[in-house]
Amino acid sequence: MNPQNTLFTTRGLFLSQLADGRHIVQDVFGTCSLPFEADSTANLGAKLLNDFGIRALVDVRNTSEFPSFSEFNWNQLEFYYVAHLEYSFHDYLMNVAERAVYHDEKLALPVAYLELGHGDGARSLLELIDRNMRTAAASGKAAFRLKTLETWLVICQFQRICSEMLSLISRAITAFVDLLRAQRECINSAAESIVQLGANEVIHHGRSSYNASTAASMATISMCTSLDLLSKLIHYLDQVEPLEIKFKPAGGRHFADLTSFRGRHVSKDIAGDLMRARSTNPAIAELIQFRNDIVHSTSALELEKVYVGVGNEEVKGAPLHYSFQGWRDCLPSGQPKRYLGRDFFVSKGEDIEHRVFTWLQEVIKLQLTAGQQIHEFLAGHPMT
Repeated sequence: MNPQNTLFTTRGLFLSQLADGRHIVQDVFGTCSLPFEADSTANLGAKLLNDFGIRALVDVRNTSEFPSFSEFNWNQLEFYYVAHLEYSFHDYLMNVAERAVYHDEKLALPVAYLELGHGDGARSLLELIDRNMRTAAASGKAAFRLKTLETWLVICQFQRICSEMLSLISRAITAFVDLLRAQRECINSAAESIVQLGANEVIHHGRSSYNASTAASMATISMCTSLDLLSKLIHYLDQVEPLEIKFKPAGGRHFADLTSFRGRHVSKDIAGDLMRARSTNPAIAELIQFRNDIVHSTSALELEKVYVGVGNEEVKGAPLHYSFQGWRDCLPSGQPKRYLGRDFFVSKGEDIEHRVFTWLQEVIKLQLTAGQQIHEFLAGHPMT
């Protein structure tokens, strides 16, 4: 397998592109299909689905120590949440003269504000230092103004929320890749049982199936929490008073809290667009409902059932070893179809990894839309 031309697919398989532009599907043991041609991405997708019952997902090089995450628009996320929002936030809070003074004075802030550790007494010491610095700044005995301190704390809080949001998205992507790896480990673990039982499919229970369930759960929770942090960022920005900057901690928020967004400074359209996307997008509804069920019910336990087989109808009879971890049947509202207290039926035959992949795409799309709108708001209201 050449990792430079290979993709993970659903069902625990791989898609590889040969040197002459043809493709093959192969399993974890190296068993390959006959080469086939597809002259476009659409034709390739149709060929995979019709002939093998699978969908292409992501580049296998995402398992490397430094993956690019190029399939997830990571460079665009960094464009907004690492660089441009911070720069425009400075312009939003200060004019040119104030920024010059701010950047000079912030160098005099005690390093304790940056990092004081987390051990015994860290909070008390930070509180003591902050109280003394505020007193010194208010009396003119410090090398910085109180306004500089307040502005710096507000900017740091803004940066922290952006950083944590990106960390959660990165964690979700990593968990998704871990899910793909764990499913293939399930095939390795269950292959001997298939031979011993003379069966073409078994239900695998073990460490690998547990790891697959855990990865799917962590990806789901991380994505939902990143949306909660997006709400937190918007609410925090709305409470900042550019003409009278004073640090206030950012309170916890849920994504749904944007339905009651006040919009004192920030346009309500930002929250409104996100809530419309949430209410009209079945994938987001499924994601949020599944997150709630993972936390509050036993839905995650159902994910530990990983079906492993070879040459079965799950892969259209192709002589390939596969794994199937099904996504539950859902209503358009995102609620699972229930009967007699059960809420996990998989009649549609859809893979959980394809659902997680779809959720990631939709969540990142929301994050990018919001990042662009926040940037346009900040850039359109600079202090002069």
